Amino acid sequence: MAVFKRHLRQDAPADDLAPAISIASGSHAIIAAYGLLGAAITVTNKQPVWLLEAGACGVGGSVAVKLQHRDGSDAWADVTDGAFTLVNEDNDNAIQELAYAGVKSSVRAVATVAGAACEFAVTALLFDPAAEEDALLLGYLKAARTYAEDYQNRSYCEQIWETTMDEWPDDGDIKLERGPWLSVDEVAYTDVDGTETILIEDTDYVVSLRRGVLRLAYGMSWPSVTLAVIDPIVITFTTGMTSIPADVVSAILLYAGWLVGHRGEDAAKDDDTLKAVKRLLDMDSWGVPFA
Repeated sequence: MAVFKRHLRQDAPADDLAPAISIASGSHAIIAAYGLLGAAITVTNKQPVWLLEAGACGVGGSVAVKLQHRDGSDAWADVTDGAFTLVNEDNDNAIQELAYAGVKSSVRAVATVAGAACEFAVTALLFDPAAEEDALLLGYLKAARTYAEDYQNRSYCEQIWETTMDEWPDDGDIKLERGPWLSVDEVAYTDVDGTETILIEDTDYVVSLRRGVLRLAYGMSWPSVTLAVIDPIVITFTTGMTSIPADVVSAILLYAGWLVGHRGEDAAKDDDTLKAVKRLLDMDSWGVPFA
């Protein structure tokens, strides 16, 4: 979900962004050695972007601003690569942006003002991955994942599937549905009297997870009892992958992003988007989809 939120960041709903002021806007007097201490901002579970909004610097004036962070009541420490470009008369009246990628709970801005008073402010924009719209975004992400899974006939996350049959196969092999296959959990059948029997792997049948095939064990045959009239044979199996190729992730994000940006519209009408999604899903690095 966090990857999807970052993918959508340029179009993030306003409700997901909350400003927090560390150094208030105004004309700040000369102060040495980062003596202007901004308010601490709690950034836990947020994705903060810091803005240095520089106004006019006085003649000969300059502003140096950097970020510091800490956990709890620990001592403040400078953030690595957390300094803004020095502001002076040559580059004032501009906004600088700096992302915070650290892991501390609190961040603040500190400043040195030299030469003359300068106008500026430092604000954190807190992007909240747990905003109210997450449930809706998660729904779009799941819809995009389901589309990709159906297109490739594969399960990306671990899923439990069932195959039902009305009779045993004549050739001895049972082909499972969508893979990749992680395990065959149960092969059960119900006779016409309602009695359920569970077959035993390696005794009654053997499994190829590579091919998704069940085959009779040597010398065995499928039960010859009269079966129940509907869905008498049920095979339960688990599918899924340990990792998803980058091409597929890109396809899911592209399609989910389209759904977010075109809410209520029919995705089938957007040929360009669907073609791009399908091209990503058909990339050679993924290989041939399961039959």
